[in-house]
Amino acid sequence: MSGADGRDADHPVANILRNGQRNVTDIGTLVELMRGTEMSLIGRTDLLGVKTNAMFRRFANQSFVEQLTAANRLQSADATAPLKDDRTTIVTNRLPSSAVSDDKSDADKCFTGTVDLKVTSAYTNGYFAASGPPFTVDRAEVEPFRWSESPIRHLPHYGHPDVWDYDVEGVGWVWI
Repeated sequence: MSGADGRDADHPVANILRNGQRNVTDIGTLVELMRGTEMSLIGRTDLLGVKTNAMFRRFANQSFVEQLTAANRLQSADATAPLKDDRTTIVTNRLPSSAVSDDKSDADKCFTGTVDLKVTSAYTNGYFAASGPPFTVDRAEVEPFRWSESPIRHLPHYGHPDVWDYDVEGVGWVWI
């Protein structure tokens, strides 16, 4: 449902950014907003069962969980990364944690989410980038993506590590 100004009032990412922008004062606080616990949970279909139970019990902002649940109800049956109504588990639609699907394209459709972060500013002569799905500094809240435990573990990942715990890197442009 869109508001009068055209913004999507029920989209959890839009609401996190709209509410969090008040606290953004520099590049560091923008990265904190984009890599915070709430943003890190969206689309992380590799977070199955037990890993997310403690997170949702500790959530102070229950309106965020309600937004995710409402957005899930509005999605079509083949949508990705649903949040159960009981607000305790993020699960995939058709891929049990130990199953290997015969229809790989169907299984892969369940794996979506935030993959990387890039922040640039006219004042920095460069940009900051963080690769891999978001995780939080407190690994008890949101762990880094682990390929061997994810719904896409059947896909080869030659040259990529199993655990994607990349730091934010600054890249400076040199003008010649």
